[in-house]
Formats: sequence, C-alpha cells, structure tokens
Amino acid sequence: MINILNQYKNNKAIESLINKDKANIVCADGIIEAILYAASYKACPSKIVILVDTLLDATKLYENITSFIDEDNVLFYGTDESFYLESLSTNRDLLYRRIETLNALTKKDSYILIMHAASIIRPVTNVVDFKENSINIKVNDTLNPTNLISKLFRLGYSFTNKISEPLQFAYRGGVIDVYPLNYPNPIRIDFFDDVIDSIRYFDINTQRRIEDINNVSIIPATDLMYDEKQLHNFIEILKRNTIQLKLFFSINHLLNMFIKMENIKNQQKIEN
Repeated sequence: MINILNQYKNNKAIESLINKDKANIVCADGIIEAILYAASYKACPSKIVILVDTLLDATKLYENITSFIDEDNVLFYGTDESFYLESLSTNRDLLYRRIETLNALTKKDSYILIMHAASIIRPVTNVVDFKENSINIKVNDTLNPTNLISKLFRLGYSFTNKISEPLQFAYRGGVIDVYPLNYPNPIRIDFFDDVIDSIRYFDINTQRRIEDINNVSIIPATDLMYDEKQLHNFIEILKRNTIQLKLFFSINHLLNMFIKMENIKNQQKIEN
C-alpha cells in the first residue's frame, strides 16, 4: 500500500491538496479518491477535514482510506441521518465513534476527519469543553464520592447496579465502577472516606481485578453536554415557545435534554 502512495506523491491533484489550492479535483471512483487523500496526508501530515453527502459515503470513504494509512490517523464522525430514528433509539456504535473522535481531537495535531451532511448540522460539544470536562483523578486524591457521582451524571454516564457495557457507572458503599470509552476495561475506584484508596481495571464478566493503576482520566459519555442551569433555562423556554424551538432543535436534541433532567433526578435519589 505504501508503494502505491509513493507512486502518487508527485501527482498534481495531491500537490493541490497539500498546497490547499482552490481547484476542482474529479475522481473516477472511491478508491482513487481515497488514494489521493491518503497520499496527501502521508506526504504532508496535517488536519484534513472531508465532508461527504451521506453516512454511507462517509463509511465507504473511511474504509477505503484506512486501507492505505493507519486507522489511528483517520477519524470518523457520523450520526443517524433521520433525527426521528435517532431520537427513538441511539445507534451505540455511532455514539461510541463520535466520543472517541472528540477524544482524539483533543490530542492529535494531524489527522483526516471524515464527516457527512447530517453530522455537521447536529449540535455537538466543542473539543475544548470536551477536554475540560474530563475527570482526572489519582490515588490518594481527596474527593467526595457524591461529587464524583454528580460529575458522572453530568458527563452523560448512566447509573446501573452492575456495569454491563461502556458509558455506565455503578455505586455501592465506598466503591464506584465506571466504564469510559478511552480504556479497554471498566475501572473500579475504592474510597476510604473522602480519599481515593485504589484504582484498578476489572473484568466486566468475572468482576475480578485485572491491574492496579495510579491515575485515570474519565472522558465524557456523550457528545452533548449541558449543565443544570442550561437545562432549567431550556425547560422554561420550551414552556413558552415550543413551536419556534422546533425550527432550531432536532428531536434528538430535545430528548437528550430531558434525559439529562432524569439523570439529575436519579442522582438526587442516590444521594438521599
């Protein structure tokens, strides 16, 4: 594959992409298009954002480009193209990919980012807020478990009695389990009063310890984050003018707001 990219390194179209020239580039098929993007990135790594029409187009282009360069350098931000369908059931795979992409954007200086029309009109948390809202903790930190629970709710984590999949957390006694997407296994945080006594990976099936770690960074579990004040303000606006709001918010956006409100209620039940 590398030999193929090297053959294209002096191609005029690739030179135009590298130099950011305003030029119309016509590709005979998807493979040629993927080669052009991959070769231009290999020749000059930078931030390349590609916008295509549909989710299917974006998926095909991602698969083609990752045939030529490492998939760690290719990011995918896709969403369901029907807001109605997305509001009925969230596509977990797409959600996982969006969160992973936002996390990667906080770290990478160069990448190819593939998006489609529906994904750019959907509300999304900006990368700076995503990074600043991540929870960074380490052993021996002083932290009230209730405050950590409050933060997990705000970051979109779902409360459950026992973790069965990513983006969930559980709480019992002085132990909080959480499964962020940036780790291969869920994490168990043991508290001694308000001090973090230990942090470790554990097996999701057996619940047994895998490895002790000294620190952890818990990234958000959603690409849509709001604080409590924003939620209450939104509800007040919604009461006054529902029809006008429909022009600005997708159904999914509305439902996510209400889900956050329910999470706040659940948090209050846990605290009580």
